[in-house]
Amino acid sequence: MLPPTLPILRAHLLSVHDTVAQRRYDPELPPLPDDIDDDEDSVKIIRLVKNKEPLGATISRDEQTGAILIARIMRGGAADRSGLIHVGDELKEVNGIPVDDKKPEEIIRILVGGSWSQGGCNNQGA
Repeated sequence: MLPPTLPILRAHLLSVHDTVAQRRYDPELPPLPDDIDDDEDSVKIIRLVKNKEPLGATISRDEQTGAILIARIMRGGAADRSGLIHVGDELKEVNGIPVDDKKPEEIIRILVGGSWSQGGCNNQGA
């Protein structure tokens, strides 16, 4: 006969397994508004899970607009494998931190300082 705590532990373990298997740990995003113009640039919120490897992308500031742009994607890197980030995308935030007023060096520290779990990009038609 099993000790009384083992069935409880087994139930919790199965619950966690089901949560992971059904990917219920991802954040629930609100639905898109109905009045979005398909001709306008779109904003996409992406979640990129990476290990200690580099993101595999470079950023630069657009001299005219001041926007932070994805300048290059390294082939085979985390960004390339995800297919979610494209050259020309405008980076708006990383892990909930707005990057509009930050220098590229500061943004790189945010990206390197931890795993990039979520960011917002303004999709420039890519």
